[in-house]
Amino acid sequence: MLVKGQRQVLEGDTVRVSLLGVKADMVCFLLDENSKASGPDKVALSWNNPFPGFLDLKGEGAVSLSLSSVPPSVDRIALAYRSPQISSACSMKVDCGSFSDTCDLGADLEGAKDGVLLEIYRKSGKWRFSVEAQGFPKGFGSLAGFYGLPDLAFPEPPVAPTPSASSVSLSKITLEKRGEKKLLSLEKKEGQRIRINLNWDSKGTDQQPKKGFFSSLLGGGSGEVDLDLGCMFEMKDGHKGVIQPLGGYLGSESDSPFILLDKDDRSGSSSDGENMTIFRPEVLKRVLIFAFIYEGTARFSEVNGRLTINTGSEEITIKLDNPESGKKFCAVGLFENQGSGLELSKQELYFDNHKPCDEHYRFGFSWKAGRK
Repeated sequence: MLVKGQRQVLEGDTVRVSLLGVKADMVCFLLDENSKASGPDKVALSWNNPFPGFLDLKGEGAVSLSLSSVPPSVDRIALAYRSPQISSACSMKVDCGSFSDTCDLGADLEGAKDGVLLEIYRKSGKWRFSVEAQGFPKGFGSLAGFYGLPDLAFPEPPVAPTPSASSVSLSKITLEKRGEKKLLSLEKKEGQRIRINLNWDSKGTDQQPKKGFFSSLLGGGSGEVDLDLGCMFEMKDGHKGVIQPLGGYLGSESDSPFILLDKDDRSGSSSDGENMTIFRPEVLKRVLIFAFIYEGTARFSEVNGRLTINTGSEEITIKLDNPESGKKFCAVGLFENQGSGLELSKQELYFDNHKPCDEHYRFGFSWKAGRK
């Protein structure tokens, strides 16, 4: 566990620093030998990054740095943040080569909207870092002044024009048959995300959607049904895992695997079902999206389930319209990285539970009974 004031030699080339448990804007100050920024052009943010050759600020709450590409004129780099949500549960993770460690920040930064996390610097021919964990209660001006820019105001992100209804073109596609495929482009555009929604309605009159779960199923019987959205994933680096409400791991937006399940609706109060977002699809090898009836007497044939995938330009629907009797687990869709894009295929294969599904797709997990 890293602590404030600790110093560490960096042996690898790529350094990644992530804030965990909080949403934040990352700010980088490029400093000279006097630990000062010579001007506003030495400050980088995700929406204004003059140094894309060695600095990556695309991930919210995260920054990556290629040390071998840092210009010789830069002696030190301060990694700072701005966030209104720093709490006692906030922490920082640092990865470089084989080194990986975390630092609890709550005790030092709780309540500080602006602060510096760490500094990366050259010494004796090697790159090193020091944990700063210093808050600036007086605001960003005080933080910028500490690094030689007392008159610098926080550069707010540009306001994007609201598109008119006529300018938004969302192509809608339905994958009808098992094995039918659609290639989703992996263009290197900032903020590319894939949003996944699982929703359902009752088989009642007029086929009108209800808010989530059902109060009347199977010929008028009562009792809530818990229908879960989840995924099994494998990343390009070989890391594998499962994201689902069962077990309580909902993923992460700013750290590996960059997939986040936003909630587990067990009450039936949510009108939009359950949602998952893939924030960095380019780092994934494959992702299997599944739906699982955790509790209740309902069968998939009773709930008219459907999965919707939204890429920003396309909306793809997969309907669960061929259910097998008595099966409560459905492998709905499979994303596979083809280099130029993620290929989505309709699976709609039904299993008794997680384990036979895992065996079919050969992820190789170990399973045990669990509850929420």
